[in-house]
Amino acid sequence: RAIASQPTREMRAELEASGVQLPDGPELTALSRKFNEGLEAARHRGTKYANSSASWCVSNFWRTI
Repeated sequence: RAIASQPTREMRAELEASGVQLPDGPELTALSRKFNEGLEAARHRGTKYANSSASWCVSNFWRTI
């Protein structure tokens, strides 16, 4: 069963209301690069979720930073 989705604008508003500092342009670029490097590494290792489960990738990405 799929998890109900939530629009990004709602998530952003909730984070900002909670006082979470969101990354700016350079920080966002660095996070994007790190995330994509992790995806590429998982793909080369043959990790089965690397191509099929964004949630798995995101949860593992956040453990690395």
